[in-house]
Order: sequence, then C-alpha cells, then structure tokens
Amino acid sequence: MYQADQFLPIETINQIQSSSKILKDRFKSTENKVWDPSNIASELVFQSTHLMNSVICELRPEQAQYIGPLPGANKGIGDESSDVFFNLMNLANSLNLNAASTLDLVSQEEQEKLIECKDPLISCSNLTIQSGELWDSIFRKFGYKHMTKDTSENDEYIKKALGGTLLSLFATSKNLKIDLNEEFLKMHKDANNFIDKRQEI
Repeated sequence: MYQADQFLPIETINQIQSSSKILKDRFKSTENKVWDPSNIASELVFQSTHLMNSVICELRPEQAQYIGPLPGANKGIGDESSDVFFNLMNLANSLNLNAASTLDLVSQEEQEKLIECKDPLISCSNLTIQSGELWDSIFRKFGYKHMTKDTSENDEYIKKALGGTLLSLFATSKNLKIDLNEEFLKMHKDANNFIDKRQEI
C-alpha cells in the first residue's frame, strides 16, 4: 500500500488532480490543439528532461554537457517539478484514471527502493526512466508503435507506470527538499494569472 506519510496524502493528490483538470480546461483558451494522451505523455517526458537538466545544473554544474540545443530553459528545480506534476495529472485525467489509486499498483518492494534512495540524481533518473516507460506504453495503446502486449495487459501496465512515475516524482522532490504541493500551488497561481492576462487582450 502507498505510504502517504512518506510523501503527499491521498486527499492532497486528489485535490491537485482536480485543480489540474480545471487549469488545463482554462488553458484551452490559449491553445489551438487538442491534447490527447499521446502528446501529453510526450510533454511529460520532455518536462522530465527539463527537471533532470535543472538537477544536474544545481548539483553538478561542472559536469553539465550538451550536444546541440540546450535541453530547455532552467527555471529551477521547484518550477520544473511542478511542470512534471501538472503534466502527470493531465495525463491521468485524459486517461480517466485516479492518479492516487495507481500508487497501490507499485509493489511494496519497489516503493521501499524509491523511499530508501537518498541520491537526488538517481531519483530524478528513475523519474525520467519511468516517464519514458509510461510514454512507450501509451504510444503502444494508441497504435503509434508495434503492439507487443495485448490491450488489457498494456492498460494495466499504463496504470502501474503512472503510479511508478508519480512515486518517482515524490521521491525526487523529497531528496531535493522540495515541497511539491507548495510548488504546484505557485505554478497554478502563476498560470491562472497568465491566462487572465491573455484573455484581457
């Protein structure tokens, strides 16, 4: 079972998922495309790499190396974490899943490994890998890749991968000493202010 005392309480996760849906609906006024699970999953992977970039720049700046364009604006670890959280909640909403319920699909042993890991870089690496696994299974579901798993098996894997990604984000934020709920609330406020200004134009 999910150990809520280690990270965020279930009620808080549910509130954030509801708030994300409302915010995403508001963003429709500033966007000219429909966000389906496949492109939300792609955005989640993209935002996970932004977070990894921020963590490397913060903890190992002398080792940061880039080939080609920079991986994205480094807005800081807290801001990038909230972007990952928001996209993960958007993905759960687009799949009609309760994000908190997917946490229990991650085995006790896997949860303990995530909790016991104290290295922020390893935690963030786990998050990037998990979000990639989630993206892969969603692309298989919607026919963008060869289907190597039957539909029901893949649907269950999507739920588990979503739970694993969420737990990896929690573990990363804990190791980085980030209040993920606080960062989400700041992002939510800033995003609403941005939308308000766009609607005034």
